[in-house]
Amino acid sequence: MIEVRQPTPVDLDALADILNAFELDCDPEGLQCWVAVESGTDGDAKVIGGVLVDFDYGDYGSTVPSGHGDNHPFIFAIAVASEGQRKGAGRALMRRVAEGAHAAGLSFLVLMPQERRADDASEHIAFFRACGLNALAPEQHMSPYGASVLEILERLRLDS
Repeated sequence: MIEVRQPTPVDLDALADILNAFELDCDPEGLQCWVAVESGTDGDAKVIGGVLVDFDYGDYGSTVPSGHGDNHPFIFAIAVASEGQRKGAGRALMRRVAEGAHAAGLSFLVLMPQERRADDASEHIAFFRACGLNALAPEQHMSPYGASVLEILERLRLDS
């Protein structure tokens, strides 16, 4: 079973290892952070992923459709360890971020793919699209991705 929770100090160390494995250089200080934890059959819980987001990022520019205010939460990193993939951890993390954004009165979520290897891009973009996010500037290489928080929540509720 996958649980998404606020991290303990030990969880943060495990998350740092996961982010480093994906070459995502992100420091959680000052950011909202959640971890995905999988419970084992022996009762132990293991961090298999996490997300770092800034709910006070500000305006992301003209790529965000009008009508969504001036403040947009920005996901700095979202990653799931290889042994935790295809279990719903990434979607659970994205759902938690969208719930937090909605609770904060924010209506549009943005992230920027941080691909370090060319073969990563298509798999990660497929995940973003499955969560309801789309390229905001498709004509640009490495376009930001985003979507209405309500659209993300609706898409991820249908998947659960």
